[in-house]
Amino acid sequence: MDNLIKLAQKLDQEFKETNFNIDKFYLLAAEKLKEVNQEDITIENINSYIDHNIIEEQFVVDDSFGEPSITLFRSDEIVLDILIWTTSDTNAHSHGFSGAFKVMQGEIIQAKYKTENDIKEPYNFFIRDKINLDEVKILKIGDIQCIPPGLNLIHKSLHTVSPTINLVFRTIGHREAKLGM
Repeated sequence: MDNLIKLAQKLDQEFKETNFNIDKFYLLAAEKLKEVNQEDITIENINSYIDHNIIEEQFVVDDSFGEPSITLFRSDEIVLDILIWTTSDTNAHSHGFSGAFKVMQGEIIQAKYKTENDIKEPYNFFIRDKINLDEVKILKIGDIQCIPPGLNLIHKSLHTVSPTINLVFRTIGHREAKLGM
């Protein structure tokens, strides 16, 4: 897990060097996830890390995003979380942050949607627009899904294996909030 934290620190520095450009962050995050090996995140490694380390304040304290989510790294700008999914599916949703996740264990059937109209920032808090199914794909171990800012990823996930484990680099979300996300 220490290698993952060092990777997150590098990503945090690279994000600063882009002047916190959220339109580039998800690409940087995806590149960093390519450096992560499957054996870095296993149930055994997670249990060992929890048993032998003091777990810092968690970013999502109510486990509404992952069941549970385990924060490994948090800065003023980014978060590195392990997301363990035990329920089978999520509602269709977009994100108030940008980043990328890598499937470390399990399999996900992902439905991606597009809004009927082209919606530009600044976004309204509530958008009344029809969404249409755009793509269905299977995310397998090792696959990386980018989470670009805005409404560029509206999706629903069906976790076909329990637990499914994802590793996610994401922004805190305060820069996206300024765009109305």
